[in-house]
Amino acid sequence: MAGERGGGEDLLGTRPDLTRVLQERLLPTALPVLPGARLAARYATAGSARSAGGDWYDAISLGDGRLAFSVGDVVGSGPAAAAVMGQLRSALSAYLLAGMELAEVITRLGEFARRIPGAAGATACIAVLDPALGELSYTSAAHPPIVRARPGGRAVFLPRADGNPLGLGDGDFALRRAPVEPGDLLLLYSDGAVDRTGRPPHRGAAGLLARIAEIAADHEATVDACCDRLLAGLLPEGPPADDIALLLLRVRSPHAPLDRTVPGRSDQLGVLRRELRDWLAEREIDGEDALAVQIAVGEATANAVEHAYPGADPGPVTLTAELDPAGTLLLAVTDAGSWRVPDEDPHGRGRGLLLMQAAMDSVRVRHTEAGTTVELRRRLGAGPGREVEPGLDELAVVIETGPGGPLVRLRGVVDSTTVDLLQPVLRRTGRGGALALTVDLAEVGYLASAGVRMFFELAAEAAAAGGRLVLCAPPGTSAGYVARLTGLDAYAEVRTR
Repeated sequence: MAGERGGGEDLLGTRPDLTRVLQERLLPTALPVLPGARLAARYATAGSARSAGGDWYDAISLGDGRLAFSVGDVVGSGPAAAAVMGQLRSALSAYLLAGMELAEVITRLGEFARRIPGAAGATACIAVLDPALGELSYTSAAHPPIVRARPGGRAVFLPRADGNPLGLGDGDFALRRAPVEPGDLLLLYSDGAVDRTGRPPHRGAAGLLARIAEIAADHEATVDACCDRLLAGLLPEGPPADDIALLLLRVRSPHAPLDRTVPGRSDQLGVLRRELRDWLAEREIDGEDALAVQIAVGEATANAVEHAYPGADPGPVTLTAELDPAGTLLLAVTDAGSWRVPDEDPHGRGRGLLLMQAAMDSVRVRHTEAGTTVELRRRLGAGPGREVEPGLDELAVVIETGPGGPLVRLRGVVDSTTVDLLQPVLRRTGRGGALALTVDLAEVGYLASAGVRMFFELAAEAAAAGGRLVLCAPPGTSAGYVARLTGLDAYAEVRTR
C-alpha cells in the first residue's frame, strides 16, 4: 500500500506540468488585429496545481470587420478540465465561423456541453463587436458581466445577459446590446479576477472596476501594456488561488492607409523604414507581425532602389499599406523603372525575394511597361514578440574583448547601406576567420538580406580558417527572426542570449 501511495504522489507531481502543457496547446497563440479593435489577453495559472486548468479566452475575426470574442470557465481543475475547455472552445469557434447568430451559437454550445463529460456547469461570455455600427452584442451562460471603461470616465459593469451555466437548466439565454465608441476598453474575465480568498466578492468587483478605470485614463498606453498593468494589479501577493483569464479589447477608429513616395535612392530606405515603423506603432501592430512586415518591405524597397533604375537617374519608389476588415495587412512597393528578378541562389544575392516569401503569407511581383509592383499580404495576429526600436538608422559598432575572443556589439541597421563598411571591420576583428568572433545582434533593429549574406560569408571563412563565428540573436528580435527564416541558424552558431 505504501508503494501504491508513493506512485500516486509521483503521478500527481507530474500533473502541474501536464495541465500547463494542455493550456498552452489549447489556448490561442495569437489574436486577430482588426482596423476597429485591438486585443490583448493574459492567463495567470493558479498557485495550486489542483486549482489550475479550466479557463479559456478566444477571439475570431468574422471577416467583415466584426470581431467575436469570449471567455469561459470549466468546472473543476487539472488536465481533465483543460481538455474539456479545449473541446468547448473548439466547438464555439466552429459555430462562429459557420456564420451562426449569437443566440444560436450559445444555444448550440449549451447542447454540446450536455454531451461532453465534465462540461455541464461551465460558464461563458460571448460577444460580437461591430465597430462600424458602434455596437456590442453579447450573451452569457452565468458568467461574470463585461466591464466597459471610457477614457476620462468611470468603469461600469454592462447589464447582465441572463442564462444558466452551459448544459444546465432550460437552455434559454438572453441577448443584449450596448453602445461602444472609439477609446472604450472592454474586459472579459474569469471569476478568478474578482474572487480572492478571504475577501468578499463585491470588494473584488469594486477593485476590478477601480483598476480598469485608472488604466483606461491612460489613452496613450497600448492595449498590451494595459493588460499587463491590470494583471499586475490583480496579483499583488503572487499567484492567484484560481486561474485568471483576461481578454481586454480597445475599440479604435480605423486609421488612414500609408501612402509614401520617395526618390529611389539608398539614403531614402531609412525614411520609408521609419514611416512604416511609426505607422505600425500607431495601429499597435507589433511583435513578430511588425518584424515580418518591416523585413519584407525593407527587402522590396531595397530591390526597387537597386534594380529599378540601373544606370539612370533614380525615379520614384512608393510604399502603400492598409489593414483590411478581415485583419489582413496589404502592402505594395511600386517603382516606375525596369526591374530584373534576382538570382535565387541562397548563397548569392537572391535571398531578398526568398526572405519576403518566408515573412509574408503571399508575395506577388507584377511587371508592366509602367514599372514593377511587389504586393505583400500578411494575416495579422497579435502574439508574443519584441520589436527593437534602434533609435537610429545608421549603424553603431562597439568592439570589446570577451572571455573567448573578440566581441562586437552592433546597434542600428545592417543592410545594403552599412554592410560594405561593416564587413571589413568584422574580418579584421576576427583575423580573417582565425579567431572565435562573437557578434551581438540583440540591438539590431533591422537585419536585411545583405547582412545575412555577409554572415554566411563570414561563417564560411571562419570554418575554412579554423575559427568560429557566433551570433547572439535573442528571440523576438529582427536578427533572431531573420536567422530562423533564412536558415542562418543552421549554418552559423546562433545563441539566444
